[in-house]
Amino acid sequence: YQNHFSKMCLAMVAAFVVAWTPYSVLFLFAAFGNPADIPAWITLLPPLIAKSSALYNPIIYIIANRRFRSAIFSMVKGQNPDVELEETNIPMDAGDHSCRISPIEDTGKEMSSMGNANA
Repeated sequence: YQNHFSKMCLAMVAAFVVAWTPYSVLFLFAAFGNPADIPAWITLLPPLIAKSSALYNPIIYIIANRRFRSAIFSMVKGQNPDVELEETNIPMDAGDHSCRISPIEDTGKEMSSMGNANA
């Protein structure tokens, strides 16, 4: 489990470095070189690539987590992901400590107590 988690973290760090390196190189060249030598289209690409780094973490998590991936696919198909997971008997990942929250039923106690408070 820890090896899998370490690989996922390493992939996220690598994606971050790859996404922000062109921007940092452009900035360093503009700071220490002549900014007029940089073509306009090159000044547009590194910030766009850097901002796209926000997409990499969810994509890496979807690829790395089998349970999350199957839930996403079942939602895309229009099915209830909880039913799909129970039917396929997918074991819970060791690092997946999610809990199920059951809906709270309205018993009317809250409304009656609010009515007493206003009286």
